[in-house]
Amino acid sequence: MSDYKVDGKLALTDLMIKLSKVNARIRLGSLEESVITEDFLKALQGLHDFAPQFHLSLQSGDDFVLKKMNRKYTSQNYLDACNLIYKYFPDANITTDIIVGFPYEEEDNFNNTLLLAEKVKFGKIHCFPFSAKKGTIAYRYKDVDPATKKDRMNRLTQLANKLSYEYNERFVGKTLEMLIEEVEDNYYVGYSGNYIKCYLGLDANINIGDITKVKVIELYNEGVKVKKYE
Repeated sequence: MSDYKVDGKLALTDLMIKLSKVNARIRLGSLEESVITEDFLKALQGLHDFAPQFHLSLQSGDDFVLKKMNRKYTSQNYLDACNLIYKYFPDANITTDIIVGFPYEEEDNFNNTLLLAEKVKFGKIHCFPFSAKKGTIAYRYKDVDPATKKDRMNRLTQLANKLSYEYNERFVGKTLEMLIEEVEDNYYVGYSGNYIKCYLGLDANINIGDITKVKVIELYNEGVKVKKYE
């Protein structure tokens, strides 16, 4: 999505400005940190119903590993982009992907990733162990010991769960707008604009596809339990 172009020029900000007249919830897909600018975020603020979830792929929070991955940004570039998002959307849910055990990743490199994740306060982290693919440059690199990789996966997953819990907890007692997507185990289930999974009792008597205002009661499963806002 970050590479959206018109006549060979990047035009995602212009597209968001044109979409300001559309009366619908708009959620963006994966973005690169380079697309996060003041103008872009101002354009998002102008949308009728922007869903403030930003999926910015990180991969690693260590500059040495990022360079080995041939990434064109640094950990500070990434953190600056996240801080800019929070400036315009304080309740934004920033989600990401992180690869654990990339070749040459030492303990200090991995700890830098954990530290950056803590600073950003991700709402959700998709954790993946590195797996070499034939034909790539990394395929020729020396792999990290499997036991070490497993240990780091466990530690990152624990941190991811902690950060997700803390993010969801911030909204207990607050109101959200939930898009009803399905019925599951006697609940209407769907997501808020900032991508919190919501569970609403069937006594609310609403329809799939509706967007309804709800109040968060408590944490529940990987999301929150809500009631219809009166």
